[in-house]
Amino acid sequence: MTLQHSYGTNGISDAFAFSFPIDQEADIQVLIDNVEQNSGFTVHGAASPGGGVVVFLAAPSAGKTLLIRHRGRSAVSSADASSGYLSDKLVAGAGISLTPEEDGEGRQVLVVTNTDTSNAMVPELNLADLTDAAAARSNLDVYSTAQTDAAISASSDLDLKKASNLADLTDKSTARTNLGVYSTAQVDATISASSDLDLKKAQNLDDLADKPTARTNLGVYSSTQVDAAISASSDLDLKKAQNLDDLADKPTARTNLGVYSTTQVDATISASSDLDLKKAQNLDDLTDKPTARTNLGVYSTTQVDAAISASADLDLKKASNLGDLQSTAAARTNLGLDNVAYLNVTQDWSKPQRNQALFTGNVGGSVTLDMGAYQNFELGLSADVTFANPTIVTAMVGQRGCVGIAPNGFAITAMGSLWKRVGDTGAPGEITGQGRIDYHIRSTSRIEYAYNDVEA
Repeated sequence: MTLQHSYGTNGISDAFAFSFPIDQEADIQVLIDNVEQNSGFTVHGAASPGGGVVVFLAAPSAGKTLLIRHRGRSAVSSADASSGYLSDKLVAGAGISLTPEEDGEGRQVLVVTNTDTSNAMVPELNLADLTDAAAARSNLDVYSTAQTDAAISASSDLDLKKASNLADLTDKSTARTNLGVYSTAQVDATISASSDLDLKKAQNLDDLADKPTARTNLGVYSSTQVDAAISASSDLDLKKAQNLDDLADKPTARTNLGVYSTTQVDATISASSDLDLKKAQNLDDLTDKPTARTNLGVYSTTQVDAAISASADLDLKKASNLGDLQSTAAARTNLGLDNVAYLNVTQDWSKPQRNQALFTGNVGGSVTLDMGAYQNFELGLSADVTFANPTIVTAMVGQRGCVGIAPNGFAITAMGSLWKRVGDTGAPGEITGQGRIDYHIRSTSRIEYAYNDVEA
């Protein structure tokens, strides 16, 4: 008789049957994805020989694995017989063996035998039943209380006591030396010895031993020296109130300053007034206008008009859009456009033409060709290939090209829905040698292609 059932949930069903008998609802264990459920369901069918059903209050979400099983009973003790799937919880060790059995109704019973507790410690004794406490401390690498007390007692006399504030130093003088500090007596003696050598702030420098020497050291004059110097120089200076009227020699002063007298300025202005151009004349009072234009390096209006008229027939007109070129062929040659291919005219090519928009590489699996960047492809197959639909824009419609295939023992197994084979359907079959796909983009929803298997 099976004592468990496994179901896959669909998010709709909320009732799940079990076929084994139970004595009480607690005999049933319910797990979803191996996580035990303790609520959210009811068990029906206790004491029924045909089993029962587990009904969920809300259907389990879809995609889960639901396990319904019998918890089993223990034949060891009342504590072991409480709820729990005993075979999941007990593991046989030294002196213990576990024997799973079934009762008459097919329920699991786990029998514990040969239990040896002669060397076990009793939790209630809190390690008091250790046979060798000293060995246990050694194994744990810890000290006994006696060892700890002895170590504390031995070290306590070697430490300075916080409450003593360094009063328990054995040699205070040595301590000061080690700290590099003076005693209060040493500091007081030093202060007393130096106090007679310092200037006192309250004396305001009156306690200087030699004031003339102090002034010399500072590089300053005494008030007597300053007053004498001011008195001696006062008769030599110009007075601000005199406004330079106390100058001893005004003409010499003007010469020293490099300025003219008012009489000299007036005479110079009068003499030069007939030589200057008058602002009101707007250059009409120039004595020789052609010479003035030459000196300024400018053309007359007549000369400018003549130059414009002469050059007008030499310039290209913007409105003509190069239509007034004398030789368009010569212009193309001069611009380097004489050997350029045009998109919208018929041309005769005198040299072979080849497309440089070529992609080369090894591919396998699903392949999306970038036809917006490349026109031709040279592909080596590293695995079987499926050609997916490429992205096609309107500007690419009408594009033609080819896809060279080096099979390397692999094949093209499928083509996307946009690929439409000419003369056959589906992907190319077996490839025996070098192959080629010739394609034509007819529209944004259709690529017509032909496959050719080339002789090896």
